[in-house]
Amino acid sequence: MRWKYAKQQVANVVTVCDHRSIKISADERQQILQSTIDTYGAEHQVDMAIEEMAELIKALLKMRRPDKASWADVLEEIVDVQIMLDQLKIIYDWSTYVEASKLARLQEAIKDAQES
Repeated sequence: MRWKYAKQQVANVVTVCDHRSIKISADERQQILQSTIDTYGAEHQVDMAIEEMAELIKALLKMRRPDKASWADVLEEIVDVQIMLDQLKIIYDWSTYVEASKLARLQEAIKDAQES
């Protein structure tokens, strides 16, 4: 029952978002992220990333408690964390090579787990 209610909350959030029809191009998104870093500073945005990750952890932990489930809260925090992660990628000069090598290792681990 708990998960059914949570899924209904998610559907309501999606409906609200679709109703607004906000469209931002990849270039606009990148410009917004860079402007945020330029305006508030890299150090501040790193601190904000830490704060947003803590809020996501809190929301995920609340999902484990009876009658406290809120997928809408979790989804909102995931979005906040993703935005902050994208800013961290800019701040720390993220490399697609590093991500690809991590994904390759993960793929190997999955293959090994499935074979055993």
